[in-house]
Amino acid sequence: MNLSSARSHHGDEFSGGAIWAGGQRQPYVGSIMSSGSVIMLARQAIELTRPGTLEPDAATTAAVSRACHQAGLVTLTCGTFGNVIRFLPPLVIGEDLIDEGLSILEDAFAAV
Repeated sequence: MNLSSARSHHGDEFSGGAIWAGGQRQPYVGSIMSSGSVIMLARQAIELTRPGTLEPDAATTAAVSRACHQAGLVTLTCGTFGNVIRFLPPLVIGEDLIDEGLSILEDAFAAV
């Protein structure tokens, strides 16, 4: 699978679609960021804030990331305030792994 077909095949699943749907159920998701057509080039991130505010929540970010790591999902925490989780999926990731990763992410949010 080449880069173009990988992006078009997985773009909607890994972009706002599935992550945004899960994020809307979480009170501490402040925003979900992506860079359009380069979704598969590690431009997907979730910014966590304290519920009901725009105040960065680095502690929850660290807890969610730690839960992801313990379940086998590699994430990066970043951002000026340490409240952003980034994802680095391989360009040729299969749908089964995307589904598994999103499931792990949702479980990690539920655990905090």
